[in-house]
Amino acid sequence: MTATSDAGHRRRDRDAEERPAVVADRVREDIATMTKNASSMRAEPGLKEQVGAARAEGVWRAAPGGPKKVAFKKVWSGHEFSDDEVTKLLAGETISFEARSKENEPFPATGALGVGNFKGREFVGFRPEVPDKPTKWSGRTFTPAEVAVLLAGQALEIDDFVSARTHKTFACKVTWDAKAGKIIPDFGSEDEPPRSWCQVTFTDAQRKDLAAGKTIEGTGFVSAKGRTFDARISWKKEGGKKKIVPSFG
Repeated sequence: MTATSDAGHRRRDRDAEERPAVVADRVREDIATMTKNASSMRAEPGLKEQVGAARAEGVWRAAPGGPKKVAFKKVWSGHEFSDDEVTKLLAGETISFEARSKENEPFPATGALGVGNFKGREFVGFRPEVPDKPTKWSGRTFTPAEVAVLLAGQALEIDDFVSARTHKTFACKVTWDAKAGKIIPDFGSEDEPPRSWCQVTFTDAQRKDLAAGKTIEGTGFVSAKGRTFDARISWKKEGGKKKIVPSFG
């Protein structure tokens, strides 16, 4: 074999040895580029990096069939369980705390760990107790007489609930869902005028006039920006739906 052919073999062998390293470098560069692109995409409006839900782990001593190791969501209805609460739940104890509804309204919750079922799959998680009677809703504690009315299946119209979001009072008709153990609000429908509008609660006479199609004079209304104003208002269909419609001048 000539010196030239030996040199050629050595070069091919060297190329064969170096080629995997070159490929590996290119793969690493591609991964870095894709990671950078993914971060840039998440920075676009409306796209957020998904973060796994916090979970608690430990031995559930009160598990059906005996103690077993479990994992469950550490956040329930806006409340994150403290380490002490996790310890109590794993011990089979019942805990109480303030949770928040989808409307960001606070409500008291009491419960313990239990087994639930979602689409045929069992899971371990916090299971709230269903209260046997209403106590409070939207910053207002019900009186014994009001509790009796709600338990009888009747509706209450109350003017001084407080929004957790705006901290402003509002009027609302409420009923009690005994099966779900929660207050059901009714903010009005097309069947009758609302109880209030722009932080002013209407009298029964005013609501009767509005329902009859009359225009009434209103004072002391408060806009979403906190400005007070007066207006003549009527209750009529606008945009395909009946609502309070103000007029000025």
